[in-house]
Amino acid sequence: MIDSPLTVPDYLKAITIKDACYLAGKAWGAVTEKTIANCWNKALGAALPQPQHDPEEEDFLGFTEAETRAAEERLEDHLDENLTLRDWVNRWSAAEDDMAPAETFTEEEIIDQVVQEEAEEEEPQPTVAAKSHSDAITDFFM
Repeated sequence: MIDSPLTVPDYLKAITIKDACYLAGKAWGAVTEKTIANCWNKALGAALPQPQHDPEEEDFLGFTEAETRAAEERLEDHLDENLTLRDWVNRWSAAEDDMAPAETFTEEEIIDQVVQEEAEEEEPQPTVAAKSHSDAITDFFM
């Protein structure tokens, strides 16, 4: 598909209904139950009971209108009538390579962070001097 010598518009024009059905089936197969639930929750909002969820397991909820509009404008800038599909994919790949990751940690930094978190979780136990039996009995009756 990427090795096609056709331009992007010509490639899209060459897709048959059968190809479109296979592509749609493949795309639908990649949709998870969680994605569908998030879609309904986003569309109907307060009309549906909100599920309890762990924020760390949150799926992508979609783009805002502003993000979508900005992406469409950037796409129009990159869409050239004579651009081959391979060149188009390479442009997007190069753009992704230019993006800095949010943060990259070395193994040492990860280990240090885990050790520090474990140390913060451990509460120091107060040290109490041991009493002799006679002192304990005296303190008990006094």
